[in-house]
Amino acid sequence: MTSSAPNTANIDHTLIPLLPKPLGHSQNAAKTLTAAEFAATGASKMSSNEIALRNKSAMNLAMAPGKSLGMNVFMMYMSGTQLTIWTMNMLVGLLSNPLKSLFSINKTFKRFEDPDGKVDLLMPKVSVGRCNGEAMNL
Repeated sequence: MTSSAPNTANIDHTLIPLLPKPLGHSQNAAKTLTAAEFAATGASKMSSNEIALRNKSAMNLAMAPGKSLGMNVFMMYMSGTQLTIWTMNMLVGLLSNPLKSLFSINKTFKRFEDPDGKVDLLMPKVSVGRCNGEAMNL
């Protein structure tokens, strides 16, 4: 059985520094910054476009429960008025999913928060509460 690993014992490592650097390579690009240096560069500051994008994404996430209300109404209509295991299963799902969503609102919107508090998450959280409340009222 032969080994497939190359033999690196005979490589002359003194020639490696003489190789040309790749295109676009910069010595400063590989430097890691400390937390103080990173804060001094202002890279942690969010631009107004990024704040608007986070607000829009949070609102899209908040409206997701409202988009499924029509489907839930149709499912309830199609299940009929008889009490069967399928109707009970659907009813438990229609009640438990909004409750789970309500109890995990802060965890859901955690990814949209920023340390400076520039992203306002009050309206998306209220919208999630209202949409889930409507889903439970069906």
